Amino acid sequence: MLGKLRNVGSLIGVSLMGAITLTAFFLGSEGFLGRYSRFSLGDVSFAIVVAGFFTGFFLGALLREQEMSTALYAGILTVFATAALSMFIVYWPLISGSVPSPELLGDSVNRQAVVLGLIVMGPIVIIAAAVGRGVSENSFPSEEELATRRQLKQQTEEWHRTLEERESGARKGT
Repeated sequence: MLGKLRNVGSLIGVSLMGAITLTAFFLGSEGFLGRYSRFSLGDVSFAIVVAGFFTGFFLGALLREQEMSTALYAGILTVFATAALSMFIVYWPLISGSVPSPELLGDSVNRQAVVLGLIVMGPIVIIAAAVGRGVSENSFPSEEELATRRQLKQQTEEWHRTLEERESGARKGT
């Protein structure tokens, strides 16, 4: 039970960290909140593709000990958390009551572009999470996998020694 709870906790924690990072790059790009941004990423599509891919990739890499489905669920959770956080930030003036109507917000943020960007970014994050998990699983095997590899190596070396002993015995006998 504790192991399952730990898996759920890591899934939620990693997903929320990814969502916060992704929201910062997504909304901080030139297309959305560019005039308030401290860094310039250029085109909005750059922020969507690159930030989405790297966030998903590192999300999958952090969850390399888990099953592939867990990395995909984390990607989906990250996309939804990013969407919720982005919409919350964009509509905060209306939610807080500091602006009485959406028309008074002006063109500080193109809300349709934010929604479209989130729709485009979703599959990128999910696919990148699967890619990141696969790459990290092959590049950095778990302790279980390393133990299995060591055992197979030892068995193979033993088999080679036995084979060499038989061959040398057969040569001496002829």
